[in-house]
Amino acid sequence: MSTETIRTLVKKAKNNDLVAQKALIERFRPLIFKVARKYTYNQFELEDAYQDGYLLLLKAIKEFDFSRDIPFPGFFSCKLRYFYIDRLRHQKYLNSSSFKEFGSLSNGYSEDPETLYLKSEKARQQRQQFHAAYLKLTPLQKRVILKRFAEEKSFKQISEELGNSAVSCRNICQQALKKLKRECQCC
Repeated sequence: MSTETIRTLVKKAKNNDLVAQKALIERFRPLIFKVARKYTYNQFELEDAYQDGYLLLLKAIKEFDFSRDIPFPGFFSCKLRYFYIDRLRHQKYLNSSSFKEFGSLSNGYSEDPETLYLKSEKARQQRQQFHAAYLKLTPLQKRVILKRFAEEKSFKQISEELGNSAVSCRNICQQALKKLKRECQCC
């Protein structure tokens, strides 16, 4: 599906066109499934994760601003990933009621505590590695990265705040991301 077709469908879906909404759901279903499976470790919650992805798509359609200089697939993909990451961040695996519902951890429904510990330890190491890489960025790169990803600002907004061009801010961001990726070796 071309970018222009998606853009047209989003415009129609914003006006509550059910056919356009259904077409967008079908178009983004593989992405929703892929990201939901990546960030949902409890198989019993996977169907809920899919449904949340569909609801987020409909919400993203309503929130999408055509005046910003980004394509809808990129906007939704980013929004979807951060949604599931945030959802994961708020879950408490070993203390959750889902483990108590299904009995012991060894019944095949979930991973054993040792595996969960190893995963959490790996995640902790990756966070430390990322933090060390982040500290190696220049002050300007840090500001652009924070404004872009933490504050979710466009390059145009960042450029107005920093007094640089939007292209310059985009280049600074790309250079910073490359440096982080190179330093982390985990991305």
